[in-house]
Amino acid sequence: MLVADPLNLSAVGRVFAAKGREIQRSLPMLISGTFMAEELARDLSTRFYVLARHFWPGPLTMILPASAKVPLKVTGEHRTPGGRQSRSRVAQALLDWLDHPLIATSANHFRPAPLAAAASTCLA
Repeated sequence: MLVADPLNLSAVGRVFAAKGREIQRSLPMLISGTFMAEELARDLSTRFYVLARHFWPGPLTMILPASAKVPLKVTGEHRTPGGRQSRSRVAQALLDWLDHPLIATSANHFRPAPLAAAASTCLA
């Protein structure tokens, strides 16, 4: 797992480099809950609150419309980072202590998601 302070642009750049991730794609962030999401996002919908209440803390990452507080380098060109609240008590305690989110992503080298499958690769 790679973890970095999203406000430290040097650290953000090192996460992109380590993953081989395109700079236009946003990085996922761990947040402490809906209060932190409200600080980092704008215009959160009722649907956001329903999903957060049902699935957080947990594995659901929601795409959020970033506020001006989130650096462009973190959000990519679409200004829509992913955010989730971890079930880990250690992660939650760290986020509460820091009072701001953390970039948290796998250490796997980045590969774009496939958009189509070739018919020859499918088994009948």
